[in-house]
Amino acid sequence: MKFFSATNLNHAFPHQPLMRELIEVIYTYYQATKEQKPSKRVETFTELFNNYDALNLTQKVSATLRSIAAQEHADLDVGEIPALLNKVIFNELEGNNLDLARTEYHFHTYDIHIVFANKETYIYLLEQVPEQAHKDQDPEPLNDTEFAYDLQNLTQVTLLPGQGVIIPPSIAHFAGFKGQANQGNIVKCVVKIDARYAQELNLA
Repeated sequence: MKFFSATNLNHAFPHQPLMRELIEVIYTYYQATKEQKPSKRVETFTELFNNYDALNLTQKVSATLRSIAAQEHADLDVGEIPALLNKVIFNELEGNNLDLARTEYHFHTYDIHIVFANKETYIYLLEQVPEQAHKDQDPEPLNDTEFAYDLQNLTQVTLLPGQGVIIPPSIAHFAGFKGQANQGNIVKCVVKIDARYAQELNLA
């Protein structure tokens, strides 16, 4: 687990320039387009990078980051990776009451969550999910997800606007819950990165 602020990326990623760039591009792009684009949408990395560069900001997406996106896009086209990957999923949701009974974890996928508006409360377990825990496999294998129930020693954390978290494979977690009553909808994005690309991004 790594927590970060999108306005202080040098602190979280002092030796990971591609991760700094990726998160900065996504965050800046959202801020620049939030009034024009729907809050619920999905963009591939290539689409997002092209749209970002079209804003004519001072900094353009680097060739290195684009090459990783192009490689992932090619793997997506030939079915080497699931359709959930190589995408930035923008979302707006009301959230639910915090449910400690059900969590999920992945085997090969890193999740990057960035909160844009209001607060979002996460639950997670840093320890390994116990072998004896009640588990259910996601019926869609390409989702790379298994559910676990009634885990003990869960930690809660609430992220504020501009804050985010990187959740590596095997960490049980859940998100999307209202942090307090009448706070309004949570606006956020989720980026799912396969472990092989995580290494290229110096994430793994």
